Amino acid sequence: LVLLALHRQMGGSNDQILKQGRDAMKGMESWVNVSMALFDNKWLLLQAEYSACIGDHDRAQMMYLASINAAKDHGYTHELALAYELWGNYCLANDNKYSNCASSSESFRQACVYYEQWGATTLAEKLMRRHNLRMHPGARKAELLEGKSKQARRRD
Repeated sequence: LVLLALHRQMGGSNDQILKQGRDAMKGMESWVNVSMALFDNKWLLLQAEYSACIGDHDRAQMMYLASINAAKDHGYTHELALAYELWGNYCLANDNKYSNCASSSESFRQACVYYEQWGATTLAEKLMRRHNLRMHPGARKAELLEGKSKQARRRD
């Protein structure tokens, strides 16, 4: 993820960094074959970021949403937060112009909810400040409780 983010920060001008990111992605693909439950959402997120780097917007959108769903399905709260944050970054960078892009603000709000549920309140607050987000405290608490009850049902 870091290599692909660095590639975009450099304006997409460093093909060597993009190649290293692609190679890392290929390596992770073999891990997915060993344990899909553990690595699927991570690999999908790498696919999304790579697709965004090369301008394949249809695939990028599909992979971001697939990563979000995989993280939800497996109960990986921290990875769900990261996927929502990166999805929000993608939507923001593309002016929310693609059909699957909800508002980037909503994606960032979801990321904050899941970061807080995971216990990373400082990270959630930093994200809220960076994107000038306001969340109704009651709604935030309800979303957190909803997330915790879903996790409890999965364990049962």
